[in-house]
Amino acid sequence: MNTKRLILRDLKKTDCKELAEHGNDKDINFFNWYIPFPFKESDAKRIISERIENFDKKRTIHSFAIVLKQTKRFIGIIEIYGFNKEDCKAKIGYWLGKKYRGKGYVPEALEKIIKFSFENLKLNKLSAYVIKSNKISINILKKFNFRKVGVQKRDKLFEGKYYDVILFELLKGGENEKGFYYRRKRSN
Repeated sequence: MNTKRLILRDLKKTDCKELAEHGNDKDINFFNWYIPFPFKESDAKRIISERIENFDKKRTIHSFAIVLKQTKRFIGIIEIYGFNKEDCKAKIGYWLGKKYRGKGYVPEALEKIIKFSFENLKLNKLSAYVIKSNKISINILKKFNFRKVGVQKRDKLFEGKYYDVILFELLKGGENEKGFYYRRKRSN
């Protein structure tokens, strides 16, 4: 899948070095539960192998490399996971390497993945779990009309301290109070 500036594709074994490079970040470890810190190349190989094995079997996770179109450089991951096929719902998560943040890449990728989730995968609902202090991610989700449905108190343990996690949801179609799922709020 392509956007204006990005290629969203399945992870490949050749992504290992760049995945390890960008994933070795304490912020990523704090906000993304499956990325350890320090994050070594062996961890990247394991994650990529698990994702590739999943592609070939039941496909319970759609893990896309976020790649810059212009340079073909791997810069992060966006995933649809935690599928509940019976109820047509899943979770979504994403992260970028530090030097690629703040450039609008996540909203660009997220818009495409939301559309893919509802149109191609025929999902009815996407959920996102965000640590309460992750204001940037919260604002991105709000731009796409995800609505806050609750706070899970003391849900994430990190370095001996518990953190609250906010649950956001996005429903297919115009069922959210602010409009259609794939129409992002435009800034004035």
